[in-house]
Amino acid sequence: MTDTADVTRIDVPGTHNFREVAPEGVRPGRLFRSDAIGQLGEAGRAAVADLGIRRVIDLRTPEESALTPDDLEGTGIEVVANPLFSGSIGSMLGGPISLGDLYLMMVGQSGAAIAAALGEIADADGGVLVHCTAGKDRTGVVVALALAVAGVDRETILTDYEATAGFLAGEWAERMLAGVRAHGVEPTPDLVELITGSPRAALESVFASIDEHGGLGAYLDQSGFDADARARLRAALQDGAGTAA
Repeated sequence: MTDTADVTRIDVPGTHNFREVAPEGVRPGRLFRSDAIGQLGEAGRAAVADLGIRRVIDLRTPEESALTPDDLEGTGIEVVANPLFSGSIGSMLGGPISLGDLYLMMVGQSGAAIAAALGEIADADGGVLVHCTAGKDRTGVVVALALAVAGVDRETILTDYEATAGFLAGEWAERMLAGVRAHGVEPTPDLVELITGSPRAALESVFASIDEHGGLGAYLDQSGFDADARARLRAALQDGAGTAA
C-alpha cells in the first residue's frame, strides 16, 4: 500500500476517522483506530460491537476523557484508560511546536505509556480499538509502532498515518479550529497543521530518531516492552510470517 486512497474509513456514526488497521500481513478484525468515540449513539455503539471490538484503549488525558467519556454503555466492551502525553488543543497553545517535535517529545517522555498500550493490544481477547481525540497523533504513534513490531513495511505505515488528515478535513477540523478561536487565538498555518495535519515527515522523524538510537527493539526494551512482549504482539497481529523487531 503506497497510496492514501487505499486507506478507507469505516462509517461508524459519531466518528470521522474510524478505520480498520489491516494492511497486508496483519490479521483482519484485530486492530482498529479512531478519533473520540463520545458521540456514538445507539447506532454507533452497535456498529462498534458488530466489528468484534472487545477492548478500547483510550489514550486521552483524564481531563479529556471526563469531558467526553467513551459512549459504550451496554456494549460490554472493556475500556482501558492509558493516557499518553498531553496532545490536547490547550497544550498546543502554549507555544510554537511542530508535529515532528511533538512526536519526538511523545516517544521520549512517554515510553512506558506506549509500552503499556502495546501490551494492551497484544493481550486483548478480540478486536482492539485505539483512540485519542483526533485519532491522529497519540493514536498514530502507537499504531505505527504496533505495525512496526508486526513487521509491516515502513512505507505502508507512513501511508496509513498520512491518510488521517483527509478523514479529519471538513466538519471535524472546523470544529477544532473554532475551539482554538474560542481561546482568542487565530490559527496560523503551522497551528492548523498541528491540529489537523498528518504529514508523513512528522512520523518519519520518529522512526529516524529510533533508528539513530539503536533501533525499534532497543527503544522498546528501554520502554519496558521486551522481546517476549513483542513476540506476543506479533502473534496477536500477524496474519502469516513477519519480521521480528
